[in-house]
Amino acid sequence: MTNEFLSAISMVTLAVAVSAVLLAVVAVRRSRQRIDGDIQQRLDAYQTVLEETESRLRALERRGDVQSPAENGPQSSRHAEIGNLARQGLDSIEIARRTGMDVGEVELTVSLIRSGSGR
Repeated sequence: MTNEFLSAISMVTLAVAVSAVLLAVVAVRRSRQRIDGDIQQRLDAYQTVLEETESRLRALERRGDVQSPAENGPQSSRHAEIGNLARQGLDSIEIARRTGMDVGEVELTVSLIRSGSGR
């Protein structure tokens, strides 16, 4: 085999390799576009569901069919108990032990109470 023949084979091999890489890049881009489209469709659907849910909730609130958290009875009394224990200086772990609640739920409740959102 001559050097020219080997050079030609090398060039063809290089061209095939470059073509394969380009095809892979195109395939990845198309796949990415399809995935992005799917994600956008899902986001749009979730946004629609969220807007419908908020609209229904506002309608229920206007009719008086939804109670505020302060009117929910047992839950609000548990929150009041957590607030009282926190004001006494107990930490979240001790409050959780005494109330039988998860530490994370206690911490969230205390945080909401302190921020004024848990009323």
